[in-house]
Amino acid sequence: MIHLSAKSCREPRAHRLRIHACEVLEDRRLLSINAPAALVGEPVASPLLSTDTWTSIGPAPVNMQFLTAPVSGRIAGLAADPTDPNVLYAAAAGGGVWKTIDAGASWAALTDSQQTLSMGAIAVAPSDASVIYAGTGEANFSGDSFYGRGVLVSHDFGANWVLTGNNEFDRRAISKIAIDPTNSSIAYAAVARAANGASGFGVYKTIDAGVHWANTTSAVTTTVSFTDVAIDPSDSNILYAAVGEVSGNAANGVYKSINAGGSWTLLANLPHGAQDGRITIAVAPTNADEIFVSIAGNSFDSGVFSFQRSDDGGSLSIPRIPPSCTPPGRLVRIRLSRAPTRAFRGTTSKLT
Repeated sequence: MIHLSAKSCREPRAHRLRIHACEVLEDRRLLSINAPAALVGEPVASPLLSTDTWTSIGPAPVNMQFLTAPVSGRIAGLAADPTDPNVLYAAAAGGGVWKTIDAGASWAALTDSQQTLSMGAIAVAPSDASVIYAGTGEANFSGDSFYGRGVLVSHDFGANWVLTGNNEFDRRAISKIAIDPTNSSIAYAAVARAANGASGFGVYKTIDAGVHWANTTSAVTTTVSFTDVAIDPSDSNILYAAVGEVSGNAANGVYKSINAGGSWTLLANLPHGAQDGRITIAVAPTNADEIFVSIAGNSFDSGVFSFQRSDDGGSLSIPRIPPSCTPPGRLVRIRLSRAPTRAFRGTTSKLT
């Protein structure tokens, strides 16, 4: 999707072509569907699936007349239906929530009528696939990571949405959402800063599907970005949260709660402090005592500073990757497969 604003119309002519490919905060109106193809861009067909290489399944990038290669916006989050492997939701950084019901062969936009298309996270309730939480506001620390308006909640597979938490999350970004594995009304949202946004960060909790949200980490910090939250799949009282200000901060580190967010303790045996940048967490689905932590360096374009594994819920940690093997790229995410020996790390440059 391409968005224009009144602000973009005042840019010098030399910059106007670039503005067409940008998402500008002041006005989220779509261009006319009858706009010339040279301006809007033509969809690029995805190749057939391969058994030995990664295949892009969309939404597809577009060919722009003034660029030399297909371009696509950032995908801020993915969430799979826990009961149907063909159903997947994608949260686009500036394009709202999309859904496929045929394993990526086609996609439909779900949130074009909402107050904002800036997205940061999405999650499907493990206990009820009809319940979806979508956090607005992109928490990727870019100059065009625009703020959001709250957390969208759907109770009908994305057909309808209710904006929740506007008082708590307006002009902020949602970096991650974790839903209680047995109760779809209980969820946690990690809140971070966004471009031109407001402060007031933390891990917020709802026990009524977003009607009310409360900050559970006020005693840790409210001024430093939280970049992840993860929940123990076997014990919903156990949570992990990451403070991961991208430029480094003394509060950066991984924190653990054993009372559903009632209190938090720094896991001091994991790297923490101002040398750390963005931090992300994953809990093994087959062994909840096994957690993985990926930590970026504290400069804007640094690679992975440390990749750690703990086999006892964070009390002790084992470095899993030497600095010489760290890939470039400032954004880091971890995903775990159900095979206990497989972990995936994503940066701006590649997936490993």
